[in-house]
Amino acid sequence: MIGALLGLYRSTLMADNASYGLFCNMSLSKSAQMARANNITMYKIASAQQDYYRKLLHKNIESSFNTFA
Repeated sequence: MIGALLGLYRSTLMADNASYGLFCNMSLSKSAQMARANNITMYKIASAQQDYYRKLLHKNIESSFNTFA
């Protein structure tokens, strides 16, 4: 359960950092375009991790209630 909470927290921070980078790189240089593409990819990865950890946390909570009920 703690692992799922920590994973959710970490993926939320990653998504926040990546989304911040999406709005900072408004230049037309190649390096800025590559950084923006990297931020988009990292945001998608972090969003997928968030979904996974939310499902895992929900499953852990359900199994805990089923065990103690």
